[in-house]
Amino acid sequence: MIGSKTPEIEQFWLRSKQKHGIDASDYHVSSTADPSCLDLTIPTLDLSDQPRLILSHQKRGTAHMALDFELNKIPRRTVGDYWVVLDLLTHPVGLVRVTDVFEKKFLEVPASFSVQEGEGDQSLEFWRTAHYEYFSRQCEKMGIQWSDDLIVVCESFELIEAFPQTS
Repeated sequence: MIGSKTPEIEQFWLRSKQKHGIDASDYHVSSTADPSCLDLTIPTLDLSDQPRLILSHQKRGTAHMALDFELNKIPRRTVGDYWVVLDLLTHPVGLVRVTDVFEKKFLEVPASFSVQEGEGDQSLEFWRTAHYEYFSRQCEKMGIQWSDDLIVVCESFELIEAFPQTS
């Protein structure tokens, strides 16, 4: 997960707050993945379509290793939090509100969550293959051994406002 609050993102947040009557004082800002852990030669690791999936409401969830939050000192999101999601180039995609957060061991993530993620064919098999490839690369980068017992943080969200696209 990468990203930071820029003046452009802050303006988007303030406009969205006013438009939707949001009374929250703060928000998160990050991508759903770390591009340095991607291998574009592996089809399941091409996350370039995530913005379209989020904006079409097909992607309504994302998953991270709990270790990613801990080792990188990333604040955890909770139900009700707002999050400006960025693409892999750190451009804003939209504002989402977190609707559910739960933790499971990798092999215990349910098939229903693979549908929330909305990627590939939305099957649990696709979810496990794609996330194993991504998470094992993250583990390698972090210098830790992959294990199917690693804890995954599963977050569901709803799109509140798309970031205005310029042509």
